[in-house]
Amino acid sequence: MDQQLNIQSQQKDLYISKERGLVPLATSIDIPQTSPGETVELSVTFKAPSYPCTTISYWKSVDKDTQALFPNKEELSCLVNVIAL
Repeated sequence: MDQQLNIQSQQKDLYISKERGLVPLATSIDIPQTSPGETVELSVTFKAPSYPCTTISYWKSVDKDTQALFPNKEELSCLVNVIAL
């Protein structure tokens, strides 16, 4: 099956995609040693959906054993609005 499926109904055309929202090109990023109160800039590249939508990617800080570092805190998120040109 292709990346997308177009369905026509009596009311309008529906667009259904197999794509799964905002897809990071890396599933993890290293965070440099950071002291309390210090800030650090992080960078992630995403592949956005090919259709107009609003999509979000959530990230959690974990240690080398993938245990959550801040389990009761809100995730870091990246919200993207995809528009048609």
